[in-house]
Amino acid sequence: MIAEEQERIFVEWMKDHQGIFYKIANTFAEGNQIEDLVQELRLAVWKSIPKYTNKSKPSTFIYRVCLNRALSLQRKDASYHQKLEAYRTHVDVTTSSEGPNPLLDRIYTEIKKLTPLDRSIILLHLEGWSYQEIAENFDMSVNLIGVRLNRIKKQLTNNLGRGSNEL
Repeated sequence: MIAEEQERIFVEWMKDHQGIFYKIANTFAEGNQIEDLVQELRLAVWKSIPKYTNKSKPSTFIYRVCLNRALSLQRKDASYHQKLEAYRTHVDVTTSSEGPNPLLDRIYTEIKKLTPLDRSIILLHLEGWSYQEIAENFDMSVNLIGVRLNRIKKQLTNNLGRGSNEL
């Protein structure tokens, strides 16, 4: 693949799928660390573009690359984000164009308490992926995905229900 073609694809994907990077980053990072992870995810996608074969939708490919990178970073160095934070200046990161949303913040807080695999599964489910698509992405059975999602939903419902009368 020539550099111009890779750049064209990257720019198009950034324009069309920017939200994916922030959804994953909000699931795996906090505060100023979100922007650091977004940059890591963008770099991973850039490097992976030559491997894209059009066998799946670009969004599926981007999710796969980004989730694998986020999981890899977490496995490789559990304190990765803490170390980056020490070198970063404070930046006001806005996660919603509508301003702060306390309920959404609580949901993200509870999702961050899940294991990395469960975070990834619930994120894809919330994005509207079918059980079959999630199962294929993680090389798991559809039944196992169904069981895990039911347990994740129950855990999130219980945890969110304890701290709020809004739910």
